[in-house]
Amino acid sequence: MTETQEKKKGLIDQILDRVGVTEAPFFKTPDYMYNISYWLGAMVSGAFIYTVITGLFLLLYYMPANPYPQTQAIINTVPFGSVILFSHLYGAYIMIILAYIHMFRNFYKGAYKKPRELQWVTGVLLLALTMGASFFGYSLVSDVLGVNAINIGESLLVGTGFPGATTIANWLFGPGGDAATASNPLVKSQLFDRLLGWHIIMVFLIGVLFGIHFLMSERYGMTHLQRRNPRFRHFTPRRSGPSLMNGGQETLYICFQLCL
Repeated sequence: MTETQEKKKGLIDQILDRVGVTEAPFFKTPDYMYNISYWLGAMVSGAFIYTVITGLFLLLYYMPANPYPQTQAIINTVPFGSVILFSHLYGAYIMIILAYIHMFRNFYKGAYKKPRELQWVTGVLLLALTMGASFFGYSLVSDVLGVNAINIGESLLVGTGFPGATTIANWLFGPGGDAATASNPLVKSQLFDRLLGWHIIMVFLIGVLFGIHFLMSERYGMTHLQRRNPRFRHFTPRRSGPSLMNGGQETLYICFQLCL
């Protein structure tokens, strides 16, 4: 590459070139993927990345020993705190809705069949972890609905009666939902420290499984419609830049640009 071409490249392109993204063997986006149904997974990943970023900002101000007043403080006193908090909340809602649509769409299209069985299993696990992370995250506010969710979740788990249910409930909820209304901040902190810890662990596991899910989608490609599509052309993997990435890769590329 000549020096003139190097200067014409933007900052983002130079960074991607240095880390080798432009040399990765990404496959070209086929014609049949220019349909919103093929971008549902990319939309889920975009919502996940946004909620993680906003969640990191909220983590700087959240105090498990004083959850509800601190949540009010984030809304009323932290600059743009209300925007960050509510966009984090509704970003999680959007992620859950899109994940369900993505799952049912792939089930209807038969995307769980060979050779994508493991990719389907990781997708189901991702949905379960997403619901778990949402449950613990919603309970961190310590409002009436959050406290009721803790009590109901703990009661349902113990009420199943299977061996070890009480032990699992103690792992998940520590001192139990009654600690949410305790006057002692240390007792309250024991509960919400536990909830915050599980929330972070599940988000981390979502990120790990998402990476595996993403690599398998790159490995096997996207399932096309069963009916004959005149726009579909067979293609072979080729080395290409970000403009030839598939839906998920383009979404990550765009999110990376927005963050910078």
